[in-house]
Amino acid sequence: DAVKGLIVFVLNLVLLLDGAIRGIYLCAPECLKQPNVFRPRVWPRLYDLFFFCSAHHMRVYHRHDLCDEHLSHGCSWRGVLAKYILTLISGVVLAVCAWGQAPARFMAASIRPSAADVKFEHDGAVETTPGNVVMRDVLLTSCMEWAWGIQENQISGPEWIQNDRYDIVARADGPVAVDQLKLMMQALLKERFKLEFHHGQKELTAYEMTVAKGGSRMKEAAPDEKPSRENTAISTIAKAITMRQFGDFISQPLRMPVVDHTGLTGRYDFVLNFTAYLPSGERSMTPDFDNNNGIILAAIQGELGLKLESRKLTVETYAIDHVEKPSAN
Repeated sequence: DAVKGLIVFVLNLVLLLDGAIRGIYLCAPECLKQPNVFRPRVWPRLYDLFFFCSAHHMRVYHRHDLCDEHLSHGCSWRGVLAKYILTLISGVVLAVCAWGQAPARFMAASIRPSAADVKFEHDGAVETTPGNVVMRDVLLTSCMEWAWGIQENQISGPEWIQNDRYDIVARADGPVAVDQLKLMMQALLKERFKLEFHHGQKELTAYEMTVAKGGSRMKEAAPDEKPSRENTAISTIAKAITMRQFGDFISQPLRMPVVDHTGLTGRYDFVLNFTAYLPSGERSMTPDFDNNNGIILAAIQGELGLKLESRKLTVETYAIDHVEKPSAN
């Protein structure tokens, strides 16, 4: 009886821990789930450990559909409970293994003033190969956009971050995937620019992007197609990009945040041609037209089947607390 009582106690404790982890993680503000944006100064490693463990637990929980419906469909409660326990254990083990790892860094990196403009690209150009990043004529905000996946219009800071342009060449010590390169770029920006910023939310005027009446006119990309985007004098040619990436891209010429509410989750190929929407006699798209935003919005709806409407929306914001001109190479 004593052993059975102990087993029941342990199982109840496991279920309580499961509920606590899921409850705290689900209720926590989004900013607390982004260690690269928000990280407390008190016990930061404990913070990392908890959210790594809880995030992993939630992913496995949803992957195996661990929910009360299992019991109503004839699944053994012992089987469900076993999955709970294994999920918790795996999360804790992975968290402990990852906890002591230092952030990955580039083996070598140079940051120099921009040598030349990149034609048709206001934000400069970013090229990646396994283990290498080459950025040409980029702003610090452009680097942040690429590394953290945020829009330039969501960033506030000193004026020079929107004016000073750089050429950045960074190399890892071996082949590295793009997602890892972005983490390494985050570490580089924090080290060389002494970059510190915090995350928040504000109600701002922004563009809401939805699918227009008649549906999307974009073509789904092949599964193995590599994402790319190229600007010309009259068009933007995109391959295998998500709607989130497209919203991030067009937010800059529109000079307002763009929030994706299309519900489109795939990757798409398209050509956004501005020719039919330019003022009479014009043969290229420039940012100097009086109705520049109107031209962009009309072209996006006419060519892609997407609609952008200006309205008050809750938008993620990123305020720079400290930043310096880059240190010497």
